[in-house]
Amino acid sequence: MPHELAAGKPSFQSSTYQNNANRFGSGTAVDGGTNNFNHTNRENKSPQFSIFNI
Repeated sequence: MPHELAAGKPSFQSSTYQNNANRFGSGTAVDGGTNNFNHTNRENKSPQFSIFNI
């Protein structure tokens, strides 16, 4: 089984779709789950997503 290198790391995204951080926030991309994802707002012209290696 592959090791998830980003699991539990601090993350950031420039906006959150429908302002629903529980469902689409950056933390959903690093929580180790396989049935969820992060999503920025559609109107965001330059979306950003980052994972910090601390």
